Amino acid sequence: MSILLAATTARARHIIGGVITYECLGNQRYEFTLKVYRDCYCDDCADFDPTAFIAIYNCSGNGCQNQSQSLPFMRVNTDLLSVSEVEAPDYPCLIPPDICVEEGLYRFQATLPLSGQSYHVSYQRCCRNITITNIFDPENTGATYSIEITPRAQELCNSSPVFNEFPPTVICAGSPLEFDHSATDPDGDQLVYSLCSPLAGGGPITDDPNLYNTCIGARPIPACPPPYDPVTFLAPNYTALAPMGGNPPVDIDANTGLITGTPTIQGQFVVGVCVEEYRNGELLSRVFR
Repeated sequence: MSILLAATTARARHIIGGVITYECLGNQRYEFTLKVYRDCYCDDCADFDPTAFIAIYNCSGNGCQNQSQSLPFMRVNTDLLSVSEVEAPDYPCLIPPDICVEEGLYRFQATLPLSGQSYHVSYQRCCRNITITNIFDPENTGATYSIEITPRAQELCNSSPVFNEFPPTVICAGSPLEFDHSATDPDGDQLVYSLCSPLAGGGPITDDPNLYNTCIGARPIPACPPPYDPVTFLAPNYTALAPMGGNPPVDIDANTGLITGTPTIQGQFVVGVCVEEYRNGELLSRVFR
């Protein structure tokens, strides 16, 4: 997700964030939900794709790059179901309508036979906004939204946790931040929260039809196989664990998902939040946005 720290007004464009979650329906059938967030406050903002091109890989670890496993187990083309506007926060540093965020919703089902390897469900799109403060070369850096269904999660017919609320897209520099970024797990599993690195994906190529839908193009069709590279933070000032700085630094409570801190620098920041799901001490899934 992207967060704007404002003293007056500012703009953002292109992809802001996204997330994939899943529900096990039984009989090895799953329903997946993809949510993508975009800035809608400019004439040249990229629209939502009318069709999201999803790839499902059946592989584990570095084996995903082996030739025999680098082809998708399944390709899914799913149409955009709805577009809704995210309510802008009511902050004194924000002068409406300078901030506009929309959520694009995609949903699809797939049958995934029990496997000794994980399923990776992935969507990729480029690009991010040139005005992002905390990562290298943001205008040429895309995004990957992916979720893994481990062999144990398959055996248990596990469903992933789902974040409860969309975080504020704007907060005021110098003002204390407190946001409940918790998730709900339908199976009652233990949830552990952390700040983490968003994943890169795709590239800036839009004018070459031979490359546009490749791993270095703006819309990979299908999404390329894992493992995925993290975005490059502008260290030492910014890292995945300290993406916004602050005094005190912006951080998340591992047990509750409560984000607190006081950011001090005005800018636009990419922040990754992860929630890991455990049952009896065993990791079942990891959802990030």
